[in-house]
Amino acid sequence: MIKARVNGRPQRLLYCEDVPLRSVIISSNKMFMRYKRKKLEFFEYSGGFICEVYTSGGSARPFCDGCGFVPINIDNTRIVNGTDASSGEYPYMVIVRPTMGTVTYSCGGSIIKRNWILTAAHCFFDLDTGLKASIVEVRYGSINYNRGTIVTSTVFITHPEYDNATYANDVALVRLPEPLQYQSDPNLRPICLGLDEDNLFSGKAVATGWGRTSYGGTRPDILQEVELDLISMRECEAKIRLPADTSRVLCTLTPYKDTCQGDSGSPLVVEIGFGRWVQVGINSYGIECARPQYPSVYMRVSAYVDWITCHTGGSDCDAI
Repeated sequence: MIKARVNGRPQRLLYCEDVPLRSVIISSNKMFMRYKRKKLEFFEYSGGFICEVYTSGGSARPFCDGCGFVPINIDNTRIVNGTDASSGEYPYMVIVRPTMGTVTYSCGGSIIKRNWILTAAHCFFDLDTGLKASIVEVRYGSINYNRGTIVTSTVFITHPEYDNATYANDVALVRLPEPLQYQSDPNLRPICLGLDEDNLFSGKAVATGWGRTSYGGTRPDILQEVELDLISMRECEAKIRLPADTSRVLCTLTPYKDTCQGDSGSPLVVEIGFGRWVQVGINSYGIECARPQYPSVYMRVSAYVDWITCHTGGSDCDAI
C-alpha cells in the first residue's frame, strides 16, 4: 500500500497478489509505504521483494535558483515572550512600513525576487479611516529593527479581491527601487515560494517577526522566531472565523506560542529537506496573541503563486 497527500487530498494505492505493481508517480515530497504478507510455514520462504524509489524535479523552484537554503536553527523559542534570532539566520526577512496619511504601520515581509517583497494586503489600509498607503518603507539586511538598509517605494500591489472584513486574499507585493545584490551580502537571500506539494496539514512550521512580545506589549529590537504546529482546516474552522474559500488559508495553533501585533505580512516557512526552506504562509490575523484556544490564520502561498508570477514580471528572478 502506498499513501500520500496530493494537493492536500489523501491518495491511497493498494496492490494485492493479483494486482502487479507498476510505475507510480506521487506528486508530493512525502510518501508512506506498507508491505504485508501472509504468515509463512517453517518450510516456506517469501522470496523477498525489491522496491525502487526515484525522485524527480525537486531542484527547480519558482523564481530564484538557490532560494531557501538558509541556516535556520529553532530551539523551542517563541515570539510571545521570545528570544532573539541569530544573525544571518533569516536573510529573507524584511520590515515593511506603509504610510497612510499621518499613520505608519509596521509589518513583516519576505524577499522572493531581487526586486520584490511579499507581504499582507491589510498592512496597506488604515482600517479606521479607509485610507490606502501612499508610500512604503522597506528595511532589509539586519535582524535589528533599527539597522539595515532603508529604501522607499511607491510601487506596491494589493490583491484585487482583498476583503477588509474577512481578510480574504490578504496578499500584497512591494517593488523595490533597486535590485538586491545577493552575491555581495550574506544577509540577503530569497525564500522559495511554497507549492501545492509543500502544503502540510500537520507538523511544524517556523514564523518570524518584529511584532509585539505580548498582546498590547512592547516591540523587540531583535527579530524573534517561533516553531508552531500546523493544524487541519476542520480544527481551525471550529475555533476561528475563516474566509469563505478555506483552500487559500492555513492555520497554526500551539499553546502559549504565537505571532502577535506587528507580525502581519511575515512569512511562515517549512523545511522540505536538505536544509531548504519554503514559505507556505503569509501572516494575516488571529484573536489577540498566544491564547491557547485560538489559531492564527495565514494566507496559503501556493494558492497565489500564479498571481505573484503575473504581477512580478514572470518567473525570472530578475523580472520587474
